[in-house]
Order: sequence, then C-alpha cells, then structure tokens
Amino acid sequence: MPEQLVTVATFGTSEEAHLAQNRLEAEGIRAYLADEMTVSTYPLLANVLQGIKLQVADEDADKAAAILGPEKRREPEEREKKPDEETEEKDDEDETTPTALDTLRSVGKPVIWLILAPVLAGFALLAVALLAGLLKLFLP
Repeated sequence: MPEQLVTVATFGTSEEAHLAQNRLEAEGIRAYLADEMTVSTYPLLANVLQGIKLQVADEDADKAAAILGPEKRREPEEREKKPDEETEEKDDEDETTPTALDTLRSVGKPVIWLILAPVLAGFALLAVALLAGLLKLFLP
C-alpha cells in the first residue's frame, strides 16, 4: 500500500518550498512538493491552490513539523484529512462566502469588456468610414 502523505507546510514561492524540502531531506525525511509546477507557472493561482504544499509520510509528520519550526508548522486539524474522515465540515461552511470561481467571474467580465471595447469601437469606425465612402460613390 502506498504511503499516506500529509501536508506539513505551505509556501508562496518555489524557492521557500525547496529550502524547506532540502532541510527535511538533510534530516533523513523524504519530502514531496505538491502544486509546485502550477504555482510556479501561474503565480496568480497560488491563492486558489493555497500555495505549494510540502508533504511527508504520515509517520514523519510530527518530526518534520518540529524541524521546520513554529512559523511553518500547520496544526494537526489543518492537515489534510482522509476521505473517510471528512464529516459534516462541508455543511458547516457559510454558503454566502464567495468561492474562487465567483471571484474570477466577477473580475472576468470587466476585463473582457476592456479588451473588447476598443475592438468593437474600431469596427464601428470602420463601418462609418465605409458607409461614407459608399455615399461619396453613389451621391455626387
């Protein structure tokens, strides 16, 4: 059975995550970085993904948290839960809290109009110019 991985810390940059990973591996703890490539490629997704996750085997989690220190340590209740451990926490979430998708939708509409407005204005000016040219041809 594959080992169960637990997130012991999260980081905003790849550099910080690699420093912590190297520190753990120097102490003999095998560590993995989750979402590193995505956050490095698309930094704006760091909030959505909750940063780069430093993960270790479940049996090494306490030792890794102690090595990293209190500033990067996650509390045990913050650790990722197994699917069978998930209870009614999803029901307890406030349904009025906007999700990341809601935020993208609200920001996306003005951005699309900022891009399309000059294009549409250009087409309107082109249509007016063509109409004026056609009128000059047919009306003396």
